[in-house]
Amino acid sequence: MGLRAGLMIVGLLAGLIGPAQSRLFRTWTYQELKDRSDLVVIAHPLESRHLEEKYVLPGISRMPSQGKNSRYLARGVETKFQILATLKGIELQSVVLHHYRNADDGPEINGPSLMEFDPEACDKYLLFLTNRNDGQYEGIAGQTDLILSIKKLGCM
Repeated sequence: MGLRAGLMIVGLLAGLIGPAQSRLFRTWTYQELKDRSDLVVIAHPLESRHLEEKYVLPGISRMPSQGKNSRYLARGVETKFQILATLKGIELQSVVLHHYRNADDGPEINGPSLMEFDPEACDKYLLFLTNRNDGQYEGIAGQTDLILSIKKLGCM
């Protein structure tokens, strides 16, 4: 196969691939997560409670369809965790994480990295948290990409 044929094949393949969509977000080192956190724990989820709270995640859009709004709507969740080990912060028996879940299943453009937790599973998590001043905590890296603040450790 000649150079010209090779370039034509590459050009055809490039035409078949749609435009890439991406969303920039900050990456955190473990040291940065620990240093900026009020509380760092290893914990197991005990229960999750879905709230009526609605929140528009900043910088995230859904694919607009049929004239619908493209804002990304999320619903509040409170997940209570049993603390197994405290690596930084005050010693607590449990902690309530305030976070968000998808409000609907519509298509999204560069969607958020939200998390849900299954209390029935044996999974443990490493949580890097900041105090919300209401007795609850949230992920240090923010609500839009909770997965940056919480690391799944699996069953231990």
